Amino acid sequence: MDQHASPTILFIARRFPPSVGGMERFAFDLQASLRDKADVQLIKWGGANKWLPLVLPAFFVRACWTLITRKVDIIHVQDALQSPMGAVLKLLFRKPLTVVAHGLDISFDNRVYQAVVPRALRRADHVFCISRAARDEVVARGVPAEKVSSVPLGITDDLYDPDQEGARRRVCAEAGVAASSRLVLSTGRLVKRKGVNWFVDTVLPDLVRDDGQIVFLVSGDGPERAEIEQTVERRGLRDHVRLLGRTSDEVLRDLYNGSDVFVMPNIRVPGDMEGFGRVLLEAALCELPVVATGIEGIRDAITDGENGTLVAEQDPDAFGAAVRAVLADSEVARRTGVRAREYSLAHFAWDHVADQYLAEYQRLLV
Repeated sequence: MDQHASPTILFIARRFPPSVGGMERFAFDLQASLRDKADVQLIKWGGANKWLPLVLPAFFVRACWTLITRKVDIIHVQDALQSPMGAVLKLLFRKPLTVVAHGLDISFDNRVYQAVVPRALRRADHVFCISRAARDEVVARGVPAEKVSSVPLGITDDLYDPDQEGARRRVCAEAGVAASSRLVLSTGRLVKRKGVNWFVDTVLPDLVRDDGQIVFLVSGDGPERAEIEQTVERRGLRDHVRLLGRTSDEVLRDLYNGSDVFVMPNIRVPGDMEGFGRVLLEAALCELPVVATGIEGIRDAITDGENGTLVAEQDPDAFGAAVRAVLADSEVARRTGVRAREYSLAHFAWDHVADQYLAEYQRLLV
């Protein structure tokens, strides 16, 4: 293939809008960015995961039809769970196969899954990993290192609102808290690895003891919610925690722009890892100072001292100190937020990310 010709990519994604989540947003943004530079034939599913036993066979049939009826240069599957299907398509149609590995789709703790998916990944021509931590997991499962690269998620600058005072007023009204509250924000699915329950139990009580105006806002839902609610009651923090559940895009935008500090207190959980942490960049783009645990894929999203602060895992004193440092001086916090936005825009632009994918496609097609 001519190195300067635009490749045709069969892009297969089982998690895609209107379904909501980080993987869905990533799939949409990547294919949209690639469309500016290549011909993308999209096969997608934007519904519930419970239908996947029917969706994946339908994907296979649609992919075969596309490969039969159209000129396709690259088969691209958007997560490792789909790699067995991708490996069969590669075998049948003799086309290069690329796979994106996110983290949990590699580390998922299931014996059958681990017997099948890594073997299929080894048949891929290239595996793109969204972080160095995900790359390490892929290589540890026998995929040759020369076939694996780490390419971060890109970001779109569609959340920033310069009227942050207006956003703050709307957030306080939505959460039912005083306008003078000090707003600590966390967003994401409520699962153990996110560390929200740990934060409420071990960090928040001391913060509230020092500053009674602190309110912890949590956007998201998940299996840990009941346990978090119990911890809130046990710790006497009912007035200082608001579990907002899943929030609309408009409310989430206000939360990012109207809060005082964003926290991501992740903890390590066997078989469940943080592939990247897109919400960290979303917060940084809104000039919201970030404090996060420096583990797994978070280290690829946040550079300590540039677009956030990284602290040791499960160190309540360090986490509390980092949050207090942000809340102690509003002018320093403002400058920190401005720097975080500038750094994130410079290092995670989608155009740059798409170019890294295209460079690998071109290499495979030479």
